[in-house]
Amino acid sequence: MDGMFRYEPDPSVGDWLRPRLGPFGPAVGSLVPRGFAAYARVLHPMYDADDVPVTWAAVAAATGRVVHPTAQSWRVAGRPDLHAPQARPLGQRVAEPGEWSGGEPAEGSLGATELRTLAEVLGRHTVGDLVVAFWEGTSWEGAMQLVLWTGEPDGELPAPRPAPADLAPEVLHGPKLELPHRAYVLFRARPRDLGALADGGPRADVDPFRPGWRTPNLLWPDDRTWCLATEVDLDSTVVGGSRELVDDLLAASDLEVVEVRETDSLGWLDDTVNAP
Repeated sequence: MDGMFRYEPDPSVGDWLRPRLGPFGPAVGSLVPRGFAAYARVLHPMYDADDVPVTWAAVAAATGRVVHPTAQSWRVAGRPDLHAPQARPLGQRVAEPGEWSGGEPAEGSLGATELRTLAEVLGRHTVGDLVVAFWEGTSWEGAMQLVLWTGEPDGELPAPRPAPADLAPEVLHGPKLELPHRAYVLFRARPRDLGALADGGPRADVDPFRPGWRTPNLLWPDDRTWCLATEVDLDSTVVGGSRELVDDLLAASDLEVVEVRETDSLGWLDDTVNAP
């Protein structure tokens, strides 16, 4: 079935990852397999005070910080500490001198433009199918719906109803790719199908399949020549692959990309260049 995501019930297709991944953590070689010729880090966009996406470079220019391989968005934004609230969602907060007045990147999720451009670049370096892995979390399964009651005060309240699930039960509760501290449901697709995720209208051979804003958390082709990881707790996406692929990513005009090494760590406290 071309043009759609196809459920992959056999998690053994991901067995090759385990021996090549480092210990669970923010190191590049723990996010994607070690041993690739080159690695790239795609920075998720930041936002200005009007919620318009901006590059890390633009934020760094405004705050006097530096974009480098292990930069962290909160340090580039000049936040006084890791837990300082962002100005954008709070509205009332006034940025300190030298602090970015907008918002920081989405963790674990690429923007539509970035995902679409990534799909185009990766497609030029792919033969055959992709394995697309989505983390099992992030509310695939519906919770209870809230009901606004406008009837008589002593009237009978309507019974709460479960919200519809976003993923077919046989997928959500079926076999998963088990990696340290993470489990993933798997699909197969072609690079061009990733564009449907960016456009918000993907199809699948299971129903329901409503990934919404979700970005594939792991992605690789059948020939394993590259691998992508968008870790749910990080502000960027990492790709390991050939020298040619990384050069292609670095040249992509709609992406902000820095080259990294497999030993680089992208944890929240690993940006020592922009440390106070």
